[in-house]
Amino acid sequence: MNGKRRSAWRLSAVLALVLVMALIGAACSSSGDDEGDGDQASAASGEPSGTLRVFAFEDSLIPEVLDPFEAEYPDLDVQTAAFGSGDEALTKLEAGFQTDVVEVCIREVPRYTASGVLMPLDTAELTDWDSVYPAFKSGGEADGQTWVAVAQGGPAGVVSNPDLFPAGVTSYKQLFEDPALQGEVAMDGTPYYAIAIGALAMGFEDPYNLTDEQVQEVADYFIAHKDQFRAFFEGDSDFLSLYRNEEIMAAASFPGYEDTLAKDGMDIDFEFAEEGTLTWMCGMGISANAQNVPAAYAWLNHFLSTDIQKYFAEKWNYLASNEKTLAVLDQETIDKLKMDDPTWLADAIPTQIAGNYDVWLDAMRQIKSA
Repeated sequence: MNGKRRSAWRLSAVLALVLVMALIGAACSSSGDDEGDGDQASAASGEPSGTLRVFAFEDSLIPEVLDPFEAEYPDLDVQTAAFGSGDEALTKLEAGFQTDVVEVCIREVPRYTASGVLMPLDTAELTDWDSVYPAFKSGGEADGQTWVAVAQGGPAGVVSNPDLFPAGVTSYKQLFEDPALQGEVAMDGTPYYAIAIGALAMGFEDPYNLTDEQVQEVADYFIAHKDQFRAFFEGDSDFLSLYRNEEIMAAASFPGYEDTLAKDGMDIDFEFAEEGTLTWMCGMGISANAQNVPAAYAWLNHFLSTDIQKYFAEKWNYLASNEKTLAVLDQETIDKLKMDDPTWLADAIPTQIAGNYDVWLDAMRQIKSA
């Protein structure tokens, strides 16, 4: 579940990936350019056919997504490849990895468009585009064009254990400064979350537009309050282990753990942080070297469909970008995802990769080693 919302920036992985780029790229493009031309020609005369290559997070390449698509388009040969982070995907695409569709989180849009690995989308080809919430539409835009059909998203906020801390948590600042939580707080260890959360707690209104000096101020703030933090977690399993073992009472985290923890007889409360709501959003784009564009648009429309969005909302607690999905969700799910009044999305703060992200990485190293 956390691949999309966290998608950690692992710069150290890039060098290793470069060593295997040629092999990986060849494996996905073995059918050659001639086959790709045939794919587009056959699709132009009717339903998409030929070969469709999809490059996405693993949780988007599951039977619940693939099976109905392949049933609707039996003449398509769908070939898939998974990646673990936006950094990994971009490195492969820049090295010539052949795909028609690529999953992109909006924090990556500036880098992907600058690199030239995406083609701009013709939104007239997106069947439900008029029903996509404006906040999701704008997330996939850059330089006056749409590059990603954003399909999913979710908020970050604060969570607490009502049995251990019944007063609850309502702000990021409370995680840093409430003496009752000393040594009982977990923080997301991903820099583009942790540094932004620290900035919001300090009162910065635009946490992704920090100068180098301001990033250092955030690092110093973390270090000054290091006794508050039990751990920096790196994913769902890490967080759940801390929570189940009652090593923490509160955390900067995400909604959606309720059902998992209920199986253990545990409760968890989620609240939007008073300082502002960080959000992640991801969707599908079309590769600049796509060989089957009609089939690619069919996949984008599939991901925007109410059936697929309903599945991810109910199974993974993802927000749906298509307003029509609310009509097929039960009220309990709508309430849990806070989609009963999605206007809050207009004021949310999308997670981003800051222009001075190298400074963010250095700040995070300082914080963790303090």
